[in-house]
Amino acid sequence: MADPASGMSRLWNREHDRYVIQYLCRQARPKFSEQTWAAFRRVALRGEDAQQVADDLGMTVNAVYVARCRVLGYLRRLGRGLLD
Repeated sequence: MADPASGMSRLWNREHDRYVIQYLCRQARPKFSEQTWAAFRRVALRGEDAQQVADDLGMTVNAVYVARCRVLGYLRRLGRGLLD
């Protein structure tokens, strides 16, 4: 673990980051509408096409990107200092 380039260190860091991101998402989820969260989750986390997500959710593509940016901004503020 002393060597940050070792396989064990990389695994530890990846698992730590995953845990922190899941925690942050649980904290952030209640702050957003169902539609905003769904747009964020599908585009930012699942990598789905913004046009398809917009069509499915009855939103414009611009609204999907705004939703993604709003949630990401909140997560960044919430997680400041936890992920480096």
